[in-house]
Amino acid sequence: MNLTTDDGVRLNYQQTGRGPSLIFLHGFGGYQQVWARQVDYFSSRGYQVTTYDQRNHGASQFDPNLTSIHRLSQDLKNVLSLPNIQEPVLIGRSYGVLSQGERQAVMIARALMANPELLVLDEPCNGLDLFAREKLLNRVAKVAAMPNPPSLLMVSHYPEEILPCFNKVLLLRHGEVFAKGDRDEILSEATLREFYGTPIKMFTVSPGRVAVYPQTENEG
Repeated sequence: MNLTTDDGVRLNYQQTGRGPSLIFLHGFGGYQQVWARQVDYFSSRGYQVTTYDQRNHGASQFDPNLTSIHRLSQDLKNVLSLPNIQEPVLIGRSYGVLSQGERQAVMIARALMANPELLVLDEPCNGLDLFAREKLLNRVAKVAAMPNPPSLLMVSHYPEEILPCFNKVLLLRHGEVFAKGDRDEILSEATLREFYGTPIKMFTVSPGRVAVYPQTENEG
């Protein structure tokens, strides 16, 4: 399908599905087909997905007079004026400019697009500050609460990252299994004290979550 911009340039666009509007925007040197997998995923889940080639890209018209990004912004306004687009969500941020927490969230979302039976989270909170970590863990909890969720396997060095949705815990020490079983049994002070080989203090972070710290001599 094609639309003509307010300055007379033809833009090629595609729309798939019905429902709330999503518009995917490609970057410089790209084209709308880079979003093919996302289009299939969201259109099959009740969204109307719109993609388009920017001028001088893909199947859209070449404009030798293009000199500013303002013109591309105006083109987007022309796309937004299509009669069947209502209160759209715009998606088009480059992966390279995402924060570490946003990248982790994107990787989880990408993995979910394949409808996996098992989702492995290998130290997903590494490199995240306190607030970004909690945001990501909240997303993991939402995955666990989905209808027919995948089985979740998470690797972590920090007990406070073990959410209530993880009902089994395995402790590894020096490459060997130290203990395994139900979370309440494994995440006990006695088991963890033996595992760490030193006195510890345990705190409740939130319902179902505990944090572990070394016990100092003054606290002994």
